[in-house]
Amino acid sequence: MSLGLATGAVSVLEGVAGVPNASMVYLVAVVVCGVASGTGAAVAASVASFLLYDFLFITPLYTLTVADPAEWLNLGLLLFAGVVVGRLAALQRARAEAAIEREREARALFGVSSVLATRTSTEAALGQIVQTLCGETGMHRIWVGFGADPVAERVAADTDPERPRPRPGRIRVLQRRPGDEPAAWALVVQPTPSGRQRGAMDVYRVRIEASGEALGSIWAERESGAGEPPLTPTRLLAAAADQI
Repeated sequence: MSLGLATGAVSVLEGVAGVPNASMVYLVAVVVCGVASGTGAAVAASVASFLLYDFLFITPLYTLTVADPAEWLNLGLLLFAGVVVGRLAALQRARAEAAIEREREARALFGVSSVLATRTSTEAALGQIVQTLCGETGMHRIWVGFGADPVAERVAADTDPERPRPRPGRIRVLQRRPGDEPAAWALVVQPTPSGRQRGAMDVYRVRIEASGEALGSIWAERESGAGEPPLTPTRLLAAAADQI
């Protein structure tokens, strides 16, 4: 749509207003595509602008042939400027999205800290925390268990306590990395009774530790096929495990 509007504007400027070269109007369309859809759309819009202007406004019309060699310079500059401007617009969009995610993450962590600091009982606090985490991370279900052995943990809070907790053969465990490297999910395969089918949910586990000693886990379920949780939900689960 933005390319169509830009084409109409160029037609008016060059055909009615007598502007000799209004090709830079296409940069507005490229910026719109970059802000709305990212770098790929901006580059595609730049190439499309190049072809549209050549086809519709460069003589001979309605071909991709350029009679005047000087027009190649204008077309080349249009393409180059479009790619650069579109890329910058896409980067600005990515920074804005990252800032929004950071703000959301900070609000969620503040909520967890606030609940822990003002708790009247650990059970009530954990109940609020798992509900907050479930909403902020987009997980289907979250529960918290305590105990050194993950198989025998005592469940302290669950967003769906009426449903039996799964015992899957495949669990993704969050592996912390040294320094500023982001944590990553590692697939752990456990022995299960023969014939057990993979369920509709993938199970994730984040260890709760103190001084290297295992205290329990935050568990989560996510629809199979949805892929691993994005960076922000992963950081939220890891930070919540550090605070509990």
